[in-house]
Amino acid sequence: ELAVPASEFHNDTPDAGKCGVNGWWPDGNARRLIEKTLDTDAASLIYVGETGRTLATRVLHNHLNGSIWNSTLRRSLTAILMTDPALAADHPSPRASAWRQIVSAWMREHLIVAIIPVDAEFAEDAKRAVIAQYDPPLNLTHVPSTRFRLGELRRQLKLALDGGRALPLE
Repeated sequence: ELAVPASEFHNDTPDAGKCGVNGWWPDGNARRLIEKTLDTDAASLIYVGETGRTLATRVLHNHLNGSIWNSTLRRSLTAILMTDPALAADHPSPRASAWRQIVSAWMREHLIVAIIPVDAEFAEDAKRAVIAQYDPPLNLTHVPSTRFRLGELRRQLKLALDGGRALPLE
């Protein structure tokens, strides 16, 4: 099976040891939150990434468990989740470390991930082709449309997390 709930993705997931492309789909609740926050109709595919390293490393260590500074998917989702009144009330700290576990748990509960092995030399082209076809709302590069609202939320996130000072990209 190509797609699994994010909570079921592990190092031993078939093809996880290869390089390639990863795609992310939301459940209904996540899709509604993304649509409302970004004021757009979210495609069912919300993000596509690629890696020349192993897909397990990218999906598990960067996207599902990493710092928001090492994953554009995590950074975008954190910016979106911090606008959710219920989550913000339960987790008022603007510190990145405070949101790390919140975002990881939310991703595991609400997202599905699929990996497709692709030779490292073709992974970027494969990602671009998928983005051109589906225009996932959380991709910021190689997109035919603009992402003004997401860009603004990410700028607000950066200011909230660093108090107006530049943060190192951990």
